[in-house]
Amino acid sequence: MEEHSVGPLVPAVVKPEPSKNLSTTVTVTGDIAGGENFPIANMSELDKDFLCPICMQIIKDAFLTACGHSFCYMCIITHLRNKSDCPCCGHYLTNSNLFPNFLLDKVRNRYHNRNLCSCVLRYGFSNC
Repeated sequence: MEEHSVGPLVPAVVKPEPSKNLSTTVTVTGDIAGGENFPIANMSELDKDFLCPICMQIIKDAFLTACGHSFCYMCIITHLRNKSDCPCCGHYLTNSNLFPNFLLDKVRNRYHNRNLCSCVLRYGFSNC
């Protein structure tokens, strides 16, 4: 009897079909996508990904919880003065379970700068 190794059992990731009603679709290529091309959400959906679940504003000084949620630093610190749980999932949380989310800050800054540049090119300085 011959044995065959099938490797690790990992579920396949199915990439969703891009919605036909999206006005603007961004395609990620190159190093970020690991050599693959795939569409990501339109710009307004990306904006939502940068919102703090507490203040509902663009995350400023992003911090990551041990359970994987990101918040503005001041928002999560203020929340933890009153409660010891994650506002998103309710897991026990203290200040020692918070970590700077450098990647989110970097991506947000690049996204913001790219939008600012396109706004300046499109409308000039006065409208941005």
